[in-house]
Amino acid sequence: MPFNTFLSKEGHNIGILRTELFDATISKLERHRFTSQLFYPISGKRSLVVVAKGSEKEIDMSKIEVFMMNGNQGVCFHPLTWHYQLIPIDGPTEYLTIMLKSDKPDIEYSNEFPPFTIEKKTILGKEV
Repeated sequence: MPFNTFLSKEGHNIGILRTELFDATISKLERHRFTSQLFYPISGKRSLVVVAKGSEKEIDMSKIEVFMMNGNQGVCFHPLTWHYQLIPIDGPTEYLTIMLKSDKPDIEYSNEFPPFTIEKKTILGKEV
């Protein structure tokens, strides 16, 4: 996913994230220990957000949830929130992204778990 930082100031990185419609086979998640991340769709297109509860590295599969952003709302992942990259529903999407800076190693990946797939042709039970 291309990410262009156009402003890095006062403890924040602000940029544009561009995503394409894709088949998402999810077998692990990521989180940021010390920083939050905000994503807001610029194009007004819908996206899926995958989050989960978990301990240090273990994801509780029964706690994985998928939400739909309607294109007029954003999402902010607080520090330590397990998540997957945003999954566009209505085609290529751009997001305004704001992320706090950290002087410490920040990103962590979960253990791998049995994969599940969200296919672009069947998102929300219909062809896209």
